[in-house]
Formats: sequence, structure tokens, C-alpha cells
Amino acid sequence: MTIQQLIPTEGEICILGYGREGRAMLEYLRKHLPLLRIQVNDGNPDLKAEDKWENDPRVHFVCGEKYLEDLHRFPVIIKSPGIPHHLLQGKTGEARVVSQTEIFLQMFAHQTIGITGTKGKSTTSSLIHHFLKAGGKKTLLLGNIGVPAISRADEIDEDTLIVFELSSHQLEDTCVSPHISLLLNIYEEHLDHYPSYEAYQQAKYNIARFQQSEDYFIYHASHPVLQKLIHEHPLRSKIVPYDFGYSQGIMVYYEGETLHAMLEENHYRMGNLNNFTLKGEHNRLNLLGATAAALLCGVSPETLEQALTNFQALPHRLEYVGCFGGKHFYNDSIATIPEAAIQAMKALGHVDVWIGGGYNRGIHYQPLVDYLTEHPVGVVALTGKAGEIIQEGLLQKGYPGIIFWKDNFKELVNEAIKHTPEGGICLLSPAAASYDAFKNFEERGDIFKKIVSGANP
Repeated sequence: MTIQQLIPTEGEICILGYGREGRAMLEYLRKHLPLLRIQVNDGNPDLKAEDKWENDPRVHFVCGEKYLEDLHRFPVIIKSPGIPHHLLQGKTGEARVVSQTEIFLQMFAHQTIGITGTKGKSTTSSLIHHFLKAGGKKTLLLGNIGVPAISRADEIDEDTLIVFELSSHQLEDTCVSPHISLLLNIYEEHLDHYPSYEAYQQAKYNIARFQQSEDYFIYHASHPVLQKLIHEHPLRSKIVPYDFGYSQGIMVYYEGETLHAMLEENHYRMGNLNNFTLKGEHNRLNLLGATAAALLCGVSPETLEQALTNFQALPHRLEYVGCFGGKHFYNDSIATIPEAAIQAMKALGHVDVWIGGGYNRGIHYQPLVDYLTEHPVGVVALTGKAGEIIQEGLLQKGYPGIIFWKDNFKELVNEAIKHTPEGGICLLSPAAASYDAFKNFEERGDIFKKIVSGANP
């Protein structure tokens, strides 16, 4: 489908939310639908239109506390993913509320590999993109990991394979699923946005819910939440499971240190996983999902065996920062849930100082408290409301190591450095969001790297 078939070519529509996606959508619509009038509504009272739109008679901005008042008069509202649906109740009238993701998938779902999961999306999307390029495919990497998808739409032709990293916020507004969908895992997260954990799960499941019989759904076969979703909401698509070991129907798996694939009843051994550059069992699972997607796209097992040895980890994902003062530092700022922090500690094997805590989004921290109690690190350094919850849980358990909490992140890290023994490991893997003190997890990770390296943060 084309944009002209999806959006009125004349009249007026609303872009609701003017973040990255809203800006990209406005650019695209002004280029392709020059007669369309567009009103941009955003809750930020200080938002001002860029110079290029200031004198454009077909672009109008409504910003501030009244940005939701006139939504009912538009036939189409293109909603940004960060705006919760409950804010729109009773305000949209007969308007059709869509998202940029839905518009993009209506145009290109047949050539899209969509990836979602609570953790591992960016690494897995990058792996798939890496594998496709190694296989000589024309490919674009889009979504949360790169620029908004619609801003690259004009580069796509019929031979382009689109690797699209999708968040739950993007998926909750869609009624179209990609041709190949990969759901890595689901854990408690974003409970400040969704009314329940179940609602969050259902948003994630939209990546496969609308697939047809010619489409493929790749998933981790032994993940209990995914098993439950598939059982309760059967799909029309072809199911492609992966797992740690082989059982009937598994397409990609590893046994011992060897990666295996079953492809059209042929068995392939695709290399030793000790040659895979990323640490941890969670990254091996990401590799299995990425391998399945690449095989379905026609990349040969021989190419994949070679390509898995030269993939480099993304920043802030169990990133080795370096050895400073004889001490080793790892930046895993992407770890915003307890399960991710646990996986990071397991991957490193031994951690002397763990830095955790941050913004509290209502996530349950008992699994992390239980893990640390059973596998204590020497020093636990905590911050934020989430850190207070973790500290309280550990103290109740009679935690045997040192625990300290600080409100200031720089002071926290400097104290953690002092407690790290020579030859020891200090790990930032917060198990919490960053936006009580930082713009995002990237800023938190960058500041951590500057502090431990002796740079001025």
C-alpha cells in the first residue's frame, strides 16, 4: 500500500506528540501529501515549531495543557507511542487513531523482520542486520535502534529487507504484523505505562497476532510467558521455535558449545559458540533468534558461521569499559529490569562490586534480592527509589556483603571504585530505569564510563 491509500490526500489530520516519530511523520507527510493540512498537538507548552514550518500555511501547532481538547474533529490521528491510550478516552470521537508503526507496516510488512522483547531487542536486531549484510542482502536497520522508520521509507525498494526493532509502545497501536516476527522474552517492565503486566504482554504479542499463514513467528520455546500466550492466543503463522537444546520442532538450538540448525530436514552444525564475541546465556539466546531469522531470509549456514565470529557488542550492553588502576569495569546500563542484571552477573561469573538502582516503575525486585542473597557480591552500591527497595529487601534477608546507598550518581560510582579490589570487577547493571536522574540509559552509561576512566563527566 502507498501513503496516499492510507491517509487522506486532502483535508486535515492530527499528529499527536512531537517527539522523534512525530517530527519524522510531519516531514514525510509534507513531502508526499502536499495538499494535506496537519495540526501537531503536544503537551509541552514550551514547544515551538522549527523555522521551516513557521510560515507553512498547512502546518499548525497546538501545545500545552489544551493539546487534547480538539481531537474529536479530525478523521485521522497519528499518535506517538509514548502517549498512553487512557489519556484519549472520550476525546477522539469518530477519529481513526493510528501510529507511524502501523502506517509503515501497512506499506512494508511483507518485507519486514520485526523484533521485540523486554530485553535483547537492539542486540538481536543488530545481529540480524549483520547476518543479512554478510549474506549479500540489501537491508535497512530501523526502529528504536536507529532513526524513525518512516524517515527511511523512500530508500526502500522491493528487494530491501527491513530489520525493525519494535517496542511495546509502538506495537500496542498496530493491527498489522511483520512477515517475520521474533519475540525474544517478556518480563515485568513499563508498568508505569500499562494498567497491568497482562496488558504489557498483549502489546508485545501484537508483533505476531495479525500474521497470516505465509508468515513466520520465531520465539524462545521454553519461555513460560511466551508458551502461555501462544496457548491462549493461537496464531495463523508458521511457528519457528528455538531453544537451548534440541527437541521435536526446534529449528535452531545449541548443545554444548556448538550452534545447530534444522533446515528443511537437513542438519547443520554452525560453529563453536566460544567464537561468539558476546558474553552470557541471554546473548546466546539472542543469537539463536537472530540465526533463525537470517536462515528464513535465505542466508546460508556457512555464511552465518563466519559472520557470528566478527559481530561487535553494542554500547551499554555488558560493555567492557576497560582496566583502570588495575580494576575492571563493565557498563550494562541497558539493564533496566532485575532479570537483565541477574543475567549480567551470571555472564561475568564473579562480580566484586555491583552498582544498581534508579527510577522505580513498580517492578518486583524480590527475584533480584533472592539471587543476590544466594550469590552475594562483595559490595552492593545503590541509588534511587529502586535502590531503596533493593536495599530494604537485602537487609531483611540478612545480606552478608557491604551495602551502601547514595543519592548522587557520581558519588556512588566513586565510592564503588574505592571498594573494587585490584584485579576485581565493578559492574553497572542497574535493574532500573534511568530517568529519575538522566535523559536515558545511554547518558547514564556514558557518565559511568567517564567517571571510571578518570575523565570529567
